[in-house]
Amino acid sequence: MFLKENRLRSGIAFRDTNTQLRARKVISPSSGIVRVKFPSRKNRRMMYAEGLLEADAFYWLEAATDVISYREQPFTIRFPDGAQLSRYTPDLEVTLKSGEKIIVEIKPRSSLKRDEVSTKIATLRGYFFSVETNYQVWTDAVIRREPWRSNLRSIYAKVKAHSPSGAQMSAGMAMLEPHLPVTLSHAEALLKRVGLEPYSLIFDGRICLDYSLPLSQGSRITKTCMISDHRLRTPHISGDLELPGGNSDG
Repeated sequence: MFLKENRLRSGIAFRDTNTQLRARKVISPSSGIVRVKFPSRKNRRMMYAEGLLEADAFYWLEAATDVISYREQPFTIRFPDGAQLSRYTPDLEVTLKSGEKIIVEIKPRSSLKRDEVSTKIATLRGYFFSVETNYQVWTDAVIRREPWRSNLRSIYAKVKAHSPSGAQMSAGMAMLEPHLPVTLSHAEALLKRVGLEPYSLIFDGRICLDYSLPLSQGSRITKTCMISDHRLRTPHISGDLELPGGNSDG
């Protein structure tokens, strides 16, 4: 990413931030926009979302097993926009385990029908492509898909605030694995013996849950993830079309 990040900076006013700072203040008086504080387990700090849709995306990112971190309003650029330079601050920068970074814009799907929005996004897509940076637009069509959204919110409410150590999770898997597949309630009872709960193991990608079915105490926990109960990864979040006319599923 060193080359790509320098190309992103070169010749353009660019303001980067560290993991604790944002290029744009989120929590501030504004007309009608709901500001949301979100306690991120993965980033180990309080995150600040510009609206409920962005906060819903945080749940996906917390559960996505290929994501190691993400940050809100990470930088500001000025990009070529016709005869002028326009200012732009992305909603998110997502860092994958592979080291790749994804720049994310979060929009209500309905807003993509507006010419000014779709034109701006098309211009930004072209700009980020020219600097070899992965740019994606995520919408409510996927972020708020049910029962995935409700399942993620329920699980996140029960997961420990801080990730258990690798040794703790290995001990939990040693306890749980001989019994798999099991129901969620059985997994809870088994892991309680070693001071764990199954939700941390789910978010760590060590065991699998079918997010496409409503969560219940009878939900099936497995070790091997099939197509229908895969570990969450970023393609499942960005499976929505970026602009009208694309694929509707990832």
